[in-house]
Amino acid sequence: MSDPMLEGLVKERDAKIALVETIKSAAVDSARDLNSDDLQTIESAKKRVSAIDIQLEVIGDNLQMTDEARNRLSRIAPASVQPAVSYRSEGELIYSLLHQSDETEARRYNGAMKRAAQHMGNLIADTTATAGDLEGIAVTPIVGPVVNPDWRSMPLVNALGPRTVPAYTFERPYLTDAGVDAGVDAQTAQKAELASVAFQIESDILKSTTLGGYLNVSQQLISLQPGSLQVIYDQMRVRMSRQIETFSVTALQTSTGKTTLAADADAATVLGAIYDASAAVYNGTGSLATMILMGPAGWARLGSMVDLAGRPLLPSLGPVNASGTMQADTFQATGPAGLQTIVTPAMGAVDTTFWVLNRECLESYLYNYPLLESIEPSVLGRQIAVATGVVAHTPTPLLNIAQNLAPA
Repeated sequence: MSDPMLEGLVKERDAKIALVETIKSAAVDSARDLNSDDLQTIESAKKRVSAIDIQLEVIGDNLQMTDEARNRLSRIAPASVQPAVSYRSEGELIYSLLHQSDETEARRYNGAMKRAAQHMGNLIADTTATAGDLEGIAVTPIVGPVVNPDWRSMPLVNALGPRTVPAYTFERPYLTDAGVDAGVDAQTAQKAELASVAFQIESDILKSTTLGGYLNVSQQLISLQPGSLQVIYDQMRVRMSRQIETFSVTALQTSTGKTTLAADADAATVLGAIYDASAAVYNGTGSLATMILMGPAGWARLGSMVDLAGRPLLPSLGPVNASGTMQADTFQATGPAGLQTIVTPAMGAVDTTFWVLNRECLESYLYNYPLLESIEPSVLGRQIAVATGVVAHTPTPLLNIAQNLAPA
């Protein structure tokens, strides 16, 4: 039996959508922007469509005009609703897939994918590959952003000022001068031969290491859970940042440069060790240290230190004769001893030692490859990959200069 109200709402809804498309097409054909009348008409049409959809939820048992709803409504009001279009052959499907820039083909293809996803289900147990156990948000509404406790920054790499990897394999030149102290000397007598000692320009051969990973993502997840693809992209970038930072910290920790500092050293001893380490960095690189690196445990150790009078070594407020400031609600700090404070989780949760260095002690090179995607029609999915070329390098003459402040 026909439903006059349902039939009328469907007709009016389609008419409003057609009106909007007509206005847009007229503007495109005239090579002009939408004028104020156009915008007002479109806005009015959108409001009416929203109002109609609210009514359709009640009388049609479906909030949105999906293909399934249209097919159901076509049985109730066949004169006003056309059934969803389906593909008649594999060739038609491939044509739509390759012509996604065409709005009509894109809408047709996405509709088919949604219908397939609805028929196949959306539970993680029903899929061959997953995107990180997102089943919990694939079947229930999301309220607020996804809670993600993973650290995602690269404190050390950013402080070093990463350079762009120029090639997969490249040379990094450096100068060695055995005669830096004897190459210029006093002339022993007039017309006597001056001092002459050659210096050398050598180079290190560097090779980029590729860090990367991929995920297989089901079309069901992409189609049925809005925003899921962005969650996947963001988390893959988090993974990449962590690996780049860990790669660089591991390279720094190959330095055997060391300034002895006991695990229970008092504030005065720690401050003295920092200055000793900076002097050692100067002796090796010709420049004083500019930064002190630590993990969260080292940051807590440093921030809790007090002098003999019980005053914080690095107070948060009103520093008087202090070497810097620190606060428990931020890793941003001034000092100690004027050095840039870098806190990286890549050192682990329990390491309480420190590293004193400058940019000459370690160089960072990065090349971010484009995000790669591959459609997998045979499994109704998509494969996504991220990769970065990374080099963490210490020039040969400066090996073992970065100072680790740690127990003997």
